[in-house]
Amino acid sequence: MSFSFYKSYIIGLLLFFVLLPQVKAQASWEIGVKAGTTFYLGDKNSSLFNEFNPIYGGFMRINSNYRWVTKVQFATGTINLQSDATQRVLKQRYVDFSVQEEFNFFEYGMLNSSSWTRFFSPYIFFGIGLGSYTEGNYTIFSPNIPFGIGVKYKVLPRINIGLEWSMHKLFSDAFDGVNNPYNNKEFGWTNKDWYSMATFMLSVDIGNKSSYCR
Repeated sequence: MSFSFYKSYIIGLLLFFVLLPQVKAQASWEIGVKAGTTFYLGDKNSSLFNEFNPIYGGFMRINSNYRWVTKVQFATGTINLQSDATQRVLKQRYVDFSVQEEFNFFEYGMLNSSSWTRFFSPYIFFGIGLGSYTEGNYTIFSPNIPFGIGVKYKVLPRINIGLEWSMHKLFSDAFDGVNNPYNNKEFGWTNKDWYSMATFMLSVDIGNKSSYCR
């Protein structure tokens, strides 16, 4: 494993210990599940929204206030890889763990408000993630940067639904089994793989909502 992996692992541990006191202190948080589709961009696919496959997972949201939300999520999915020699479609399964920060455009879930925005809000998010996948007989770990957009709606006082689209920028070019085919010696974004998730989300509020910070 590369130095980048160890560096990301250390950052992930630091984030965990920073977030742990928040989980204990905050009385409002959510647990939920997500399911949808996934695809990848790389040397074997250069088109958005191509070769969809199922993905599913779970998540937890820590509601610091009505605008800022910390989300920890786990997801697993499969992508299609086409063999250049035989034109056979091969499957690549991956697992993704990430910590993300969401920003709500409206004051979602705000108590004692008559505004319709308390029930609905679009949001953006970014974070840090760690993906794993197989290459031959080996398991590869690769840090990634997730970011995206979403929308959430409170159908009941403690029940939320939502739609979310995310892109995950991998710091590896071997996700599709083709590692740096153009022999690009520069570290950058030009020869790196991506995977994307488009999911439906369902969550339940836990805790005393009146304890939100303003």
